[in-house]
Amino acid sequence: MRKVCLTTLFMLIMATPASAQNWANKMFGGKPESPILKDFGTIARGAQLEANLPMTNIWQVPLTITKVHVSCGCVEATPSKMVLQPNESGTLHIKMDGTRFTGQKTVNINVIVGPQFVSSANIIVSANARQDVVLNPGEIDFQTVPRGFPGDRSLEVECAGKPNWKVTEVRKSPAAPFTLKTEVLPPRNNNGAAVVGYRLIATLKPDAPLGPFREPVDMITNDPEQPKVTFIVAGNIQAAVTATPNPVQLTGLKLNSPFTTKFVVSASQSFRITDIQGAYTDVKLMASDKADKNHFVEVNVTPNAPGLLNREFTLQTDMRNESVKVVVKGNVNP
Repeated sequence: MRKVCLTTLFMLIMATPASAQNWANKMFGGKPESPILKDFGTIARGAQLEANLPMTNIWQVPLTITKVHVSCGCVEATPSKMVLQPNESGTLHIKMDGTRFTGQKTVNINVIVGPQFVSSANIIVSANARQDVVLNPGEIDFQTVPRGFPGDRSLEVECAGKPNWKVTEVRKSPAAPFTLKTEVLPPRNNNGAAVVGYRLIATLKPDAPLGPFREPVDMITNDPEQPKVTFIVAGNIQAAVTATPNPVQLTGLKLNSPFTTKFVVSASQSFRITDIQGAYTDVKLMASDKADKNHFVEVNVTPNAPGLLNREFTLQTDMRNESVKVVVKGNVNP
């Protein structure tokens, strides 16, 4: 009975004209009569801005996000989920490109939900891009690199017209997978205005964890108009040594019948396979001890029991003690 009453109440709310209320604003913790506000504040020209707005379906029926309309190409809005079940939560990821506007910028985002009961959540995103403080590029992006990548990436921040402008401190999370170094740029003039700035150099830590990362970095300045300049350091760290395919999926295995195949172990530089860990009577791996970027590892299988075969090996290398785990699996027929 309670569920029927809630559903009936929900239908009555939905029957209210759209001009009277945007009830979908409640998904983002707002009120129907007021838009959701996200103000990035004063930013450096070129900054890449990001935010995740929590959203929750507080009603007793599923909601589908049918459309997301953004009034400016300088903003992207991406839902983490297109369908929210009752009481289910997600996020709306907002990204604002500070290279595409100067001065004050206000952008409307409409998140339309339905299809049975239709409403639109109204989100207003704003930022003020200063013309005298510029980031180039807007963020540091390592893209996809192997762990132990020896190179670095950098950006420059400059301020025009304020010769005493300074970055007094650089803050990042202690868990960030990179270190930062700051260099003072030589002062210069641009159309008669003094320009001062810094170069921020990011270097990945040798033991950085695998996977993607996006870390904010705050530059604290002596400028009361913009005491903090924020940028993002992003990337995706992959294992220095990889095996392909992995797992090694075997087909057509028969009890006591020998079977042979191969897989490839690769890296961006020459290396040796120094050890193969994993002692089994039915599966053996063989590899050359020569240095190469690609190693073809031979898999010799003689199944001694029917059913599922699942064997794990660790191949140790001489490259900064990097190793790779490989799984050999298949189904053995009697």
